[in-house]
Amino acid sequence: MRHKGTGYPGYALVAAAADAAVSVVDLRSFRLAGKIDVHAEPSTVLAQSGAGDALAITGSNGTLHLLDLNALTRRASFRVADDLAGGRLLPDGRHAVVISRASRQLLVVDLAARRVSQRFRLAGTPAGLDLAVADTGAVRVAVAMADQMPNAGTVEQFELQTGAHSRQYVSSSVGSLRYRRDAGLLFVANYDGRSITVLDGRSLSPVADLPLALRPEQLCFNADDGQLFVTGAGMDGIAIVFTYQPLIVEQTVLAGRAPGPMACSGEPEYLFVASKTSSEVSILSVLSRQVIAVVEAGQSPRQILMTPDNQYALILYAQSGALAVIRIPTITRNRSKSAAANRYKSAAALFTMIPVGDQPVGAAIASIG
Repeated sequence: MRHKGTGYPGYALVAAAADAAVSVVDLRSFRLAGKIDVHAEPSTVLAQSGAGDALAITGSNGTLHLLDLNALTRRASFRVADDLAGGRLLPDGRHAVVISRASRQLLVVDLAARRVSQRFRLAGTPAGLDLAVADTGAVRVAVAMADQMPNAGTVEQFELQTGAHSRQYVSSSVGSLRYRRDAGLLFVANYDGRSITVLDGRSLSPVADLPLALRPEQLCFNADDGQLFVTGAGMDGIAIVFTYQPLIVEQTVLAGRAPGPMACSGEPEYLFVASKTSSEVSILSVLSRQVIAVVEAGQSPRQILMTPDNQYALILYAQSGALAVIRIPTITRNRSKSAAANRYKSAAALFTMIPVGDQPVGAAIASIG
């Protein structure tokens, strides 16, 4: 049953691969507002708060598509490479960084001019990408590569304003990587080493290597970036890493079966964790480190997003082609002692499920004025 809610003034944009389109969900009414055709399988969709435009990437043909969210149409499309493996919007909203595996390049794209403005050659095939703005205002982009040599990986960093470049070898294959918000540290998923490798955000010099009880596959910061949550194969749990001093794996907590995609709300601070093998979404209190609720949703989760007002959690499911919505203020802990195995069931049922298309692969939230 749907609980009362005011909705959120924005759209959820979903890359529906098999539909060759971006589905647009109006978060004020929680209805599908329409689909924007991109004529190829979209692999990534990017958006920023307050912008009337968004960006879709069709990785197989190396093309960027500018989307007009006011008219719900594709404004322009232009090709920048033979293929694209992912990207991020820069803070100015007028540029994007994308990576090409075929050419082993990092590209900075001027979206208004519809052309590549900078190219950086990479040491190997890119496997992960992140960016952050340092206290000095410098935009730093980090790229992880997994094929530099057998059982080894490489991380490269580029400072876009100056072109400064640094490189660090890691003694294992690497994948996901995330900057702390201030760009002071870079946290790298060291797959084979089962650890989080911490690098200095300016020089990429090694700072620490933090052993884990699992293979780090998903990385998620809490609201103030003081904690990094890690899930992956090898354990039905979440490793919690302190990202300031002391740099330690503070503890590992159990959180459902095969925990996968995660996202963290701000106030109240809840960590939402979707199971890769069941329909459960576990909700943990960041303060108490305990599972306070479990919600049944869907199968094969791809991504979890939070609306910026911390009112709604959105879970994207590949199997059903649907976006599940949980209204955060309705979450309360069920304190019944009768639940088997100390499991909790949320007093807040699923808010709604919205069909978004066939084979959704990723999503983004765009706020509107």
